[in-house]
Amino acid sequence: MTIPRVFSGKGEKSIATYDYTDIDEGFGYVNYSGFIAESPAADYLMTRQLNFTSKMQVNVGAGGNIDVDTPIFNITKNISGNAVFQVSYELTNAAASDNARPTITLYKYNATDGEVAMSSTISGPLLSGSGAGIQTDRTATIYVPLTDTKIKKGDIIRATIGNTGNNTMVMNMSPYNLGTTVTNANHTKFIIAIPSKLIL
Repeated sequence: MTIPRVFSGKGEKSIATYDYTDIDEGFGYVNYSGFIAESPAADYLMTRQLNFTSKMQVNVGAGGNIDVDTPIFNITKNISGNAVFQVSYELTNAAASDNARPTITLYKYNATDGEVAMSSTISGPLLSGSGAGIQTDRTATIYVPLTDTKIKKGDIIRATIGNTGNNTMVMNMSPYNLGTTVTNANHTKFIIAIPSKLIL
């Protein structure tokens, strides 16, 4: 008797794991930490890893902004819900009339479509100076409502961080400085928590 040969379908390329709460609520969050890459050129990036860096802060001038990018996505993600942005920033040697205010706008980006807005521009609290020779700093958590967006293979998520104040804002990107951790509570690390619907 000949035993028939049965070929199963192609297996999963990867196995995703979710906790009960993720499945129950239908979505989960991924935390991205900021860091500064210095070579081959200065760049501002987000990663799910905790990276050590020799540069911890970036200056964002009055009315200016910087772009902070995730790595390129290799799978489709359905972004939905509200992102949470945690940031710490400071003014140095600023008069009481000087101030800084962070803003954040999230985009989907690829070379073909360019920047496609995933959120409006959301502002954080105003930080005012305290006088000559005095450093003033604070931490803020900013809630960012998102438009439902499909992130496809080859896309990135870009956070454009601005400063609508009248003085330079010093933003802390990472407290991990070649093994030395900044313990000041006001110098927390830059984190953006991005929510997505689960594809089960």
